[in-house]
Amino acid sequence: MARESFQDEEIASLLNEHFVPVKVDREEYPQVDAIYLLVCEILRGQAGWPLTVIALPEGWPFFVATYLPKEGKGFHLGLKELLLAVQKNWLLERQKIQATAEEIRKTLQQIRFLNPAPLDQKFLLEKAFEELKGRFDRQYGGFGKGPKFPLPLSLLFLLRYGKKFQKPYALEIVGETLLKMRYASLFDQVGFGFHRYTIDRAWKVPHFEKMLYDQGLLLYLYAEGAETLKEPLFCQVAEEIVIYLNEHLFDPEEKLFYTAESAESEGQEGLFYTWRLKELIQILHPTEFEILKKYFYLREEGNYLEEGTGRPSGRNILYPLRRWDPEDKELVKILQKLKTVREKRPKPTRDEKILTDWNAIVIAGLAQAGRALGKEEFVERAVCVFNSLWKKAFSSGRLLHLPGEKNSPAFLEDYVFLAWASLELFEATSNLSYLSKFKILHEQIEELFKDPSGLYQQIGKDQGPFLIPYFPVFESVLPSGNGLLAYLLGRLNQKEAAEKIIFAMGGHLKENPVAFSSFLLALLS
Repeated sequence: MARESFQDEEIASLLNEHFVPVKVDREEYPQVDAIYLLVCEILRGQAGWPLTVIALPEGWPFFVATYLPKEGKGFHLGLKELLLAVQKNWLLERQKIQATAEEIRKTLQQIRFLNPAPLDQKFLLEKAFEELKGRFDRQYGGFGKGPKFPLPLSLLFLLRYGKKFQKPYALEIVGETLLKMRYASLFDQVGFGFHRYTIDRAWKVPHFEKMLYDQGLLLYLYAEGAETLKEPLFCQVAEEIVIYLNEHLFDPEEKLFYTAESAESEGQEGLFYTWRLKELIQILHPTEFEILKKYFYLREEGNYLEEGTGRPSGRNILYPLRRWDPEDKELVKILQKLKTVREKRPKPTRDEKILTDWNAIVIAGLAQAGRALGKEEFVERAVCVFNSLWKKAFSSGRLLHLPGEKNSPAFLEDYVFLAWASLELFEATSNLSYLSKFKILHEQIEELFKDPSGLYQQIGKDQGPFLIPYFPVFESVLPSGNGLLAYLLGRLNQKEAAEKIIFAMGGHLKENPVAFSSFLLALLS
């Protein structure tokens, strides 16, 4: 929508004349993103990005949608028609718009984050396992038919559940999925690192964006998978993720990690990562090209269709046809050759924001991988990043969401994720100072975020909520602040405190346990 609409002079003129346009960075302002996503979920039945919201001056929304083209087609509304209609109705029927916003306000204020109920722990864990087993894609791994996300927390739950209760099929689901994700286009076969998701069932056509949090969570998962399942390949994948992090997202001066790499370069999604067949023939020796064809699905017309037109793209994703031996020196040499060529292309835009919560996830992943795989250099990098983050984000005694920016007070997730990093570093180093830091963070969590209900709010009491008090309990790829806190407290044998959080969510857990993976991990701890 940025190029199609917001950079369009006609749309820009409409917006600037009749509205106050605000583009919100959802990572920088997660409190705004969370509330408006919730509204979209309520009104549309699903939510996602880009998120289009039209609100009253006070912030209460009266229209919300995801992607909107500039011009509508058939029954599908376009942004231009929407803006003209809203502007007209604001002049002629303002009371109706205000009434709609009021109804949405009332609905938001009635949302039940808290849903207390006692739990049968064993029954709930078994129910979650059975539901994930039912969703498991036996052919391609992962869950569902697409768009398909890695879902590392669900896999981590199955890994620990299978180990604790001796459920071989739970472990098989994890092993198969980790294997299939590595040998698919979800994983960058040339430069390493995982893309955000694929639009299809077979992990073939990715949305090419690479997110820091995905790398951190998948590093954690593959390391534990290698340790539990005794699969050497998973150790290799963990090492490859760290190579990607160090080469593409690490800032050597700040000693912290950037947020993401865009899906686009030169205005086209995936251009950096895909290849025309003629280009590969020119780059490689005929023998090398034949080896590449043996392992990857390649076509003259391109091996995937453009999402918008349905026509062959003319470009090839390196989609593996089979697993290969990591000791295959010829193939490794060929992929390295492609990497050298690719690095000369204009690179995808890098989001160079630095976020406390996402850096903390990577610290936890590095510490876990270092401990589980005996990689001291991973632990050293985790210690280095932790020390830099603590210095830059906690210098004033109140944690910051954006390290070094004083007007960015941290959210619950910043505190909880950094507490997680502290605990993983303690496990990896046996250094008691990390337990001391965990204690400092936990004390501030209790002081700033705890609600009388037993749950914890997203925004500290020293800041005040955005529109309504919001409690981070619902999960997608990232763990919720409440669920992960319960898990951490359980690991430290603070069972009573963990159980209070879990009890406050008991009703939701009974209804849909697989939607709350970090709470499931807490029940296993």
